[in-house]
Amino acid sequence: MGTTPDELDYDFLFSQRGVLNLAHTLQDVREGTRRVNANRLNGVDAEWLAPEEVAKICPILNVSPNTRYPVLGATYQPRAGIAKHDHVAWAFARRADELGVDLIQGCEVTDFLRDGDRIVGVETSQGTIRAGRVGLAAAGHSSVLAERAGFRLPVQSHPLQALVSELHEPVHPTVVMSNHVHVYVSQAHKGELVMGAGVDAYNGYGQRGSFHVIERQMAAAVELFPVFARAHVLRTWGGIVDVTPDASPVIGPTPLENLYVNCGWGTGGFKATPPPAGPSPTSSPPASSIRWAPRSAWSASPPAPWSTNTAPRPWPTENDEENAVLLLNCPWCGPRDETEYHYGGQAHVPYPATPDALTDQEWAEYLFYRDNPKGPFAERWMHSTGCRRWFNVLRDTASHQVLAVYRPDETRPAPHHVQGPGENR
Repeated sequence: MGTTPDELDYDFLFSQRGVLNLAHTLQDVREGTRRVNANRLNGVDAEWLAPEEVAKICPILNVSPNTRYPVLGATYQPRAGIAKHDHVAWAFARRADELGVDLIQGCEVTDFLRDGDRIVGVETSQGTIRAGRVGLAAAGHSSVLAERAGFRLPVQSHPLQALVSELHEPVHPTVVMSNHVHVYVSQAHKGELVMGAGVDAYNGYGQRGSFHVIERQMAAAVELFPVFARAHVLRTWGGIVDVTPDASPVIGPTPLENLYVNCGWGTGGFKATPPPAGPSPTSSPPASSIRWAPRSAWSASPPAPWSTNTAPRPWPTENDEENAVLLLNCPWCGPRDETEYHYGGQAHVPYPATPDALTDQEWAEYLFYRDNPKGPFAERWMHSTGCRRWFNVLRDTASHQVLAVYRPDETRPAPHHVQGPGENR
């Protein structure tokens, strides 16, 4: 199956306008030049540009050395570009349909059919489907379904936000990305500005992110592009992405025969669609190529709700305003919003009692595997702008409701009491 508009016989508005990845620090420069050299060694026509060359590619970009985020250079890939996401999805779907693939919309997978350690199909909201091979490609919900199958994935699910502006005349000739300030900017075919931010720090399955992430993104974007200062945001939205510790995807077999996984693409899933779209393997490669871990005691309890359904809620709802920013009740300082805190990941992860006796796989499991439930989750937070003390929070990752706050020397409470507005949310 092809990957270009001509091969797929579908115009998905692919525009090869190039992509700039900005460097704002000396470390960014070193990393960018290494990446360019690595790409060239592999036959990719990447370039390293000085600030004045960046300005020629994108004249509206502020490359002044006096800005908060000075542009010290950029990598440039001239053949990269943008496409219309939904057109790409329908192009692949139509071609797959022509090849005999049945595409069933609104069909949620609820469990796996087993024959011993072999997967023979799936249970869905619309009935049973049997299959010789099953591919697990559920993005942010990959670990939820892996949990149903009985193994863990080294991924964490985070909200990722994006936004678009009102329509403007064409002013932005390329795509500009900045990993340092976590923002990318392009202009779509109709004229709206498309911008994206970095992931929210904490795990979450709710299709919304925190307001301060968008606020910081807009501040950085306006400094890089002063011409956008008077643009108006038309709408924002959030999705769920699966992120691995080293930002590398996981593709291959699982501990269960006939079950394959494609996950961990993080914020680059759309851009990575064509490579894994080829035929599934006819025989199972060795499972030893991927390290797996059994379910932990904490993740063995089913999350509530565990459903992978990502349909957006009706807009607006009575809780949307109060959910825009987490309010955490520091045990020592009282309630503060999340901008005062630093997220520390999963709580109750003990250091190995006998570290010298651990195998490489056991060390990998300790360092890289964390629970990722859709439901109650015990996590660590530090009041970084206040008392600078660590404490634990029991939070529902689907609704972002804070169920309890407790000190490290206290026992984890049962997730049965939802605190009211005067306590935490």
